[in-house]
Amino acid sequence: MSSSVISSISSACGLKRPAAVIGLLLGICLPLVSGEPVQPTSSWARSVLLPAASVNLSAPTPGIISAQPIPEGSRVTAGQVILELDAREEEARLQEAQAQKDLATAEAARAEAAYLRAKELFDSNFQSQRQYDDAKAAYDRGRALIKQAEAGIVAAQYRLDRKTVRAPFDGLLLRRFKAPGEAIENFETVARLIDDSYLEMLLFADASRFGTVQIGQTHTIELLDGPNAGTQVAAEVVSVDPVIDPASGTFRFKLRVQNGNKVAVGLSARLIASAEATP
Repeated sequence: MSSSVISSISSACGLKRPAAVIGLLLGICLPLVSGEPVQPTSSWARSVLLPAASVNLSAPTPGIISAQPIPEGSRVTAGQVILELDAREEEARLQEAQAQKDLATAEAARAEAAYLRAKELFDSNFQSQRQYDDAKAAYDRGRALIKQAEAGIVAAQYRLDRKTVRAPFDGLLLRRFKAPGEAIENFETVARLIDDSYLEMLLFADASRFGTVQIGQTHTIELLDGPNAGTQVAAEVVSVDPVIDPASGTFRFKLRVQNGNKVAVGLSARLIASAEATP
């Protein structure tokens, strides 16, 4: 971009630094990610309502998808199964580990009985030290084998659990990117989950407003599209950058909007209240 163009934009927008002009243009080019910067001569700003959280879900292990019980667009609760991979081998390993524990428990019980008899005979001077020591060693080994088998069960259960993808929080299953029968790799994205319990609006304000926007203030925003375009709703300031970005001469602040029938993720909105809102 030529210096003459930057100078023209600086004069038109009242920005004193070329870096602020570049930051302004970048903000305008990326409204879905960061919202448009607030111009110093304007009392409103436009952005997009975003969910409280949005995560791409993946499985930490490769495999073949065997089930996806939740349809797209459905509400889910934390811990609910989103996707299952073929886990027949892992289930067999878990059964094997449980059988190993049963075997170890039986051997340990037999060794304990032999040890108790040996101890009684040893205390009565009817058995040698060596026989007692052998019985004690067999008893200790039996207890160690039980612990080993229990650890094997934990490991087998862990490998089995990695074949299931669960919702990390209550939310909306927005997208499924794979279908049953398809193969996936390690940490490949299989679904997208959003938390829309409340919505957020991220704005960029000029340095002239720094200090006037404070956490806890209540502002008013106006919906710009959707069936309720023109509706005004309240929004609370929940975060404000403590410093000004030196490259753009702006700072960020975030508004929180309670979800309801009138607002939805992805709608455009603008801030129509002044920065000097009522705390």
